Amino acid sequence: MQQQNTDNDSFDTFLENLKSRMKNVFHLRADINQMATKRGMPPFVMREIMDLKPLSVGIPAEYGGRGCKMEENLALLAT
Repeated sequence: MQQQNTDNDSFDTFLENLKSRMKNVFHLRADINQMATKRGMPPFVMREIMDLKPLSVGIPAEYGGRGCKMEENLALLAT
């Protein structure tokens, strides 16, 4: 899957891309119910989600993150 540039996206776009990717990974590419019965996750799940850099919301901009904005962190946790 192609990595999307999230560095310059608005937060709304960033969050929509993440939600879409998670839906794709957990419901289309794999069966979330079957994954829930086993320990761990297949490597492709983590790889595809982490390609969008979801943890960048908690990293200051000077270190390559999205700026460590509290409202973005809370919105990510609510996803």
